[in-house]
Amino acid sequence: MSDFPPKTTLSPAELSELVDFLDDYTTNILGALSMGIGSLASVLTPSAVTWPHAFPKIDRSTAEEMVPELRSLRKSVYHAGRAALDLPDDLVRAAEVGRQVLEKLHGVPVTLSGEERRRVPSVTQQGGPRSTDNSVVGGTHRNLIQAGSIAGGVHVHPTVGDDVGDMENPIVVGVEIHPREWHADLVVDASPPRPMAPSGSVYVVTLQARTTRAVILHRARSVIVSRRQPRRACYRAHIRGPLEPRKFSLDLEAGQPELRPEGVDFPLTISSVDPEQLWIEPAVGAEEVGWRLEIDWTCLDHHGTAVIDYGGDPFETYPPEVLFTEGGASSRLRTGCSLIQHEPDCPALHLPHDVRPSVYGPVAPHRAHG
Repeated sequence: MSDFPPKTTLSPAELSELVDFLDDYTTNILGALSMGIGSLASVLTPSAVTWPHAFPKIDRSTAEEMVPELRSLRKSVYHAGRAALDLPDDLVRAAEVGRQVLEKLHGVPVTLSGEERRRVPSVTQQGGPRSTDNSVVGGTHRNLIQAGSIAGGVHVHPTVGDDVGDMENPIVVGVEIHPREWHADLVVDASPPRPMAPSGSVYVVTLQARTTRAVILHRARSVIVSRRQPRRACYRAHIRGPLEPRKFSLDLEAGQPELRPEGVDFPLTISSVDPEQLWIEPAVGAEEVGWRLEIDWTCLDHHGTAVIDYGGDPFETYPPEVLFTEGGASSRLRTGCSLIQHEPDCPALHLPHDVRPSVYGPVAPHRAHG
């Protein structure tokens, strides 16, 4: 670790938060690999990380190959955390090693607070030749050369460029739903019963283009599909979720809901090598609300509107406040289920076998339509 200079853009509090995150994260991953008690699922990043807003799900084979590095990192952050007051430089070095392990584990560049956005994962030289991460994401690729080093001449013949179809419908979307305050299973007594996201859940929308040409995202808006009085529901809260700063708030109670930015606003630009993430927190008051997200875009002389939803169905947001009285007791809309046992007529007992009682996690991947 002595190869890294003791410099950082992070405040002492952010640095400590990042090292604590690395300690918990590596422990969780190693536990999932060895004993099956952790998780390799996607997770929101700490506030010390400004990009990405969520680390994608980990490929198990990649994680297994990196077990020695993960163990070494966990040991480093543990000792750095304990010696933080006496050896702050060790904390900085441990955080930088952690950044590089995260980039290798997830295959995405990691930008820390106070830095300019990183476009490619970092490349380091530690007692050997420089390594190059050769990867291609999206797009139509014809003449393509990837190498760590090249000796001799290289000849590339021109091609006609991206397919027209990629520019006519260029946006690829990934959506993940995360808890913000409480991780809760919420199943509504609908016909048929189905899970819904409690108000305040965080929607992480990742946007990437299939073309190498710039796609300009002009604006985003929500489209209300339905409103109705809340139905009876089974609500079982579990562990407290992460409290991270959100990027866009969305008041679905408004007559014409608008995304309100907390930082960078539209227009944004994406390409096959430069994705973007929207971190959206919708809130409802006293109604169940079905909604979709629409994003207007242009690419050269092509233009359109990308419609983002729950795999073809609208997103659905439920107001959990209606399940409690002002005194904090359960209201008539809440079933009498406990964390251990459901009551006999609970809607969660009537879910299809292939439907989970929670919407948290990745939404089935699909190409934005519209």
